[in-house]
Amino acid sequence: MQINDQILSLITARLTQTASPQQLEQLERWIEAAPGNRDEYDTYVKIWEASGAPLRAHTFDAAAAWSKMGPLLNKEERRGEPIGSQKPLLRSIRWIAIAASMILLAGTGYYLWTRLSTEHAVATNTHQSVTLPDGSIVTLRKGSAISYAPRFNSAQRVVELEGEAFFQVKHDGGQSFSVLTGRVEVKVTGTSFLVRSGDVREEVMVSSGRVVVTDREKGSQLVLTAGQEALLYNNRLQQVQLTDLNYLAWQTGVLEFHNTPFLKVLEDLERYYKVSISADSKDSVVIQKAIVTVRFKNQPLEQVLDELVLITGLQTRKEGEAVIFYEK
Repeated sequence: MQINDQILSLITARLTQTASPQQLEQLERWIEAAPGNRDEYDTYVKIWEASGAPLRAHTFDAAAAWSKMGPLLNKEERRGEPIGSQKPLLRSIRWIAIAASMILLAGTGYYLWTRLSTEHAVATNTHQSVTLPDGSIVTLRKGSAISYAPRFNSAQRVVELEGEAFFQVKHDGGQSFSVLTGRVEVKVTGTSFLVRSGDVREEVMVSSGRVVVTDREKGSQLVLTAGQEALLYNNRLQQVQLTDLNYLAWQTGVLEFHNTPFLKVLEDLERYYKVSISADSKDSVVIQKAIVTVRFKNQPLEQVLDELVLITGLQTRKEGEAVIFYEK
């Protein structure tokens, strides 16, 4: 069975005791999802335990490994024919098998060790800008997080994302740059785009350049250019025209509406301020026909609500933390 990088990173986080509660929950769901997943996980645990000494040293001493294998080989030879009497082909197969096993163990151990040095950035209290090893810039929305290697290898640059972030990728001689979420992969060489990863839907919005978006489960792909959006919803990956003027409002602080239906305005405000904002009696003719043209910049919610009351003639009331517009 072949597992993807996302699952392997969860396994590594648990083995190194760096996993968050959310990561542990994701891993448990994967383990229980299929009968073979538990066996696959147990295999990596055994590899990790067997690789413990090399990992602590951060080196892999081939000579020392071969010296440890010597007594085992001699013991094996004493059970059968003397070395000189064995058929050359059989001896070759035995040595090749042993060497392959050792390379696999050391290689897997090294791969897991590289995960130990993974950099993590979390936007806990405010939006956060992160400069990656290649000079690319990631702006994390508050509550979002990324993980990446402290040094990108010569083949590719990979970043794992939880939440929402805007990427400004530096072109690097054609070396690919990938963003992995739980459900999609976004691959580019140099461009700018937004990735919004949620429990229900995944969105990729392209500001400049060209990106390839892949459904990691089904393998379906979309190629997007500036002004286009990929939406993964209800297990369907589809391409739509990017019409949302405010998809970067959380970064710029600017909300713009040009002859925008009032209900769409409320959706954008709700996403920006992260407060439930809705309209009572949505079938009301006044609410349905209300069109808004206005611009807000770094304004507090109460001020924005007051301006919308003046523009639409509607009223507002609060139910707990929720804001509800209604017709007089």
